[in-house]
Formats: sequence, C-alpha cells, structure tokens
Amino acid sequence: MTAWLDTISLWTNGLPFRVVLVFLVCASFGIYSRLNRRDKHADVLVTWLDRQINLKPVFSVPYLLYFPYLFFVTGYGIIVSPYFANIAASTLAVQLVAAAIYYLNQTHVPRPPVPGKDIFSRLTKFIYRFDEPYCAFPSLHVAYSVLCGYWAYVIFGPVTAGLSIALTVAIVFSTLFLKQHVIADVIAGAFVAVLSVALLG
Repeated sequence: MTAWLDTISLWTNGLPFRVVLVFLVCASFGIYSRLNRRDKHADVLVTWLDRQINLKPVFSVPYLLYFPYLFFVTGYGIIVSPYFANIAASTLAVQLVAAAIYYLNQTHVPRPPVPGKDIFSRLTKFIYRFDEPYCAFPSLHVAYSVLCGYWAYVIFGPVTAGLSIALTVAIVFSTLFLKQHVIADVIAGAFVAVLSVALLG
C-alpha cells in the first residue's frame, strides 16, 4: 500500500501531471469566449459614479499586460512551484464561478466611441473589436490579477511584491478607464479571487 501511494505521489508531483494541469487551466480560459456573446436580456450595472469615469485609452497598456501576467504566474507557478495544486485549483475555481454567473445572469457594459488615432486609441479599438462587451460581472481581469498578485508574492516573496502590486492595481483600474467594466464588476471580481484563495490557497 505504501509503495502504491508513493507511486501516486511521485506521479502527481511530476512534470507530466503539472503540464496536464497547465493545459486544463488554459483550456478553462476558453469558457469565457464561449459565453461572451450578445444577449438581449443582459443587465447593465452602470451607476452614476461609473459615468464620472472618463475613457482613458492609455490604460490599454496595463489592460493588455494582464495576459502575459496571467500566463506567466499561473504557468510558472504550476510547472515549477510547490504550490502548483493550489494555484491550479484556485484559478479553475475563479473561472467556473464566473462562468456560472455569466450563464445565469449575463451583463453588458456600454462602450463609448474612441475618436483618437494615437497608439493608445488604436489599442483600445483593438480590444473593443476582439472582446464583446458581455461577461462583465464579475470581472475576470480583476479576479485573475488579484489572484496573480497573491501567488506572485507566495512564489517569489517580497522581492517582487512592489512590481506585482503595481501591475495588479494598474490592471484593475484599466478595466474602469477603458470602460470594459463597472465598479460592481471590479468589486465582484476581487471578491471571487479572495474567496478562491481563502478556500483553496
């Protein structure tokens, strides 16, 4: 029995199993694109305070930096760190909770016109072109950024804390200043991330 358990432990801690986990996590990201579709019944959660936030295309940079941030922290964390199971579990939990909410109660964020022709305006138009304005509550950009900030601190320690905090905060604010999300989406995204860490971290 002991030898059998040792074999299982060796396999689940090995590189092949970690690669499988990375594949599962990356595959789960595709759920968003399947649900991010036009829905005539989608709720709009825009408040008076959201309307005071003006579009700032310069935030397209941190908004797009979210993608390498997410893939590096989750991929590196699962392949290399001893916390691979917790990272995979918390990442999958965020995706599944968000997907369930999108499926049961879709939301929509109205987008303003982007009149500029500078590089930041073009990046914003690129984001708008390839990302439908649905699946907003909770914000996965916020949830995964907060999650990555936490795991980056756990994996790398305080050495990179300043960088990960700055990047996480910039990404969170970018969702508002690009009019991709509203305040309710941000709060919900942060809550989902904290809950996943509390339960699975």
